Amino acid sequence: VPQDRPLCILFICTANVCRSPLAEAFMAKHVRAAGATMQVASASVHDQIRSTHPLVIQILSEQQLTPRRTNSQPLSNDLVKAADLIVTMTGAHAISVAGKFRDSRANVFVLDHLVQLMRPMAANETLDDWLADMRRQPRMYPNHPGAQDITDPVDKDEETFRSIAAQIDGLTEQLARSFVSGPA
Repeated sequence: VPQDRPLCILFICTANVCRSPLAEAFMAKHVRAAGATMQVASASVHDQIRSTHPLVIQILSEQQLTPRRTNSQPLSNDLVKAADLIVTMTGAHAISVAGKFRDSRANVFVLDHLVQLMRPMAANETLDDWLADMRRQPRMYPNHPGAQDITDPVDKDEETFRSIAAQIDGLTEQLARSFVSGPA
C-alpha cells in the first residue's frame, strides 16, 4: 500500500506481559513478511512494571521472534499521541483507554472488531483519509456485537496460552494483510 508515512499501531492489554506483547511481535512479523512498513508498539493500562510472561517468550522464540521489551510499558500520553490506531484486547480496555485519554477515542478499537472493519486503502487515498474513514466507524464497547474479547491467559495452563497466542497471531495476520492488500 503506498503511504505518505508509516502507520503507527499501539496494542494494549491489562499488564503488557501476555496479549499485547504477542500482538506486537506477531504484527511486526506479518508486516515484515508482507514487505510493508509500519510502527508497532504495545503497552498496559496498569502502571505497575512487570516482566513479560515466560510462556510468551517461549511461544515467540519458537517462531524465531522476541518481545521488543522484557518488561511491561505503561500507557502514556506520548504513546497515545504517536499512535494512529490504538488496538485493545477487550472492550473494557477500550473504554479504559478512551476514558483516560479522551482525545484518543476515535483511534481506539478492539482487535477482533478492527479486523472485521478493515478495508484496504484505495489507490488514490492517503493514509490520513483512510484513517479518518476508519475513525468514523461506529463502536459501542464492551457491548458491541462484533467485538470479541481476547481472554487473558495469566494463571491459565500452557494450552490456553498457546490457543490465545494462535488467536492473536491469526488476527494480526488478517490485520497486516488488509493493510498491504492494495486497492479494493
